[in-house]
Amino acid sequence: MDYTEWLNKYLTGVEVVDRQHLGLAESMNRLEALLESGDPGEELDNVIRELVDYFQEHFHDEEELLAHHPRIDDHRREHRKFIDKTIEYAQEILVDRQRGVAADMLSFLY
Repeated sequence: MDYTEWLNKYLTGVEVVDRQHLGLAESMNRLEALLESGDPGEELDNVIRELVDYFQEHFHDEEELLAHHPRIDDHRREHRKFIDKTIEYAQEILVDRQRGVAADMLSFLY
């Protein structure tokens, strides 16, 4: 079941960005399915790591594409805050083993 439905209206026309966005939707669907299963096991760790890696890569790529945008510095700051919060959630889940935080992380991502 897809919880995050991919719609063509999300397409940007930039192949790398579109591919990354689709990957994000797939990872979020996997996370939601794992949480719904009640026993996410080690796969939860894999999905959390994928999401952190995704945001770091995606925001880096996006910033390169927008390098000459007049508000790129503001954009970078927003990205940094988002990545920091995502890493904070990941730390609680992966290191502190607070599995229940995964649902909070998913809500944050939506």
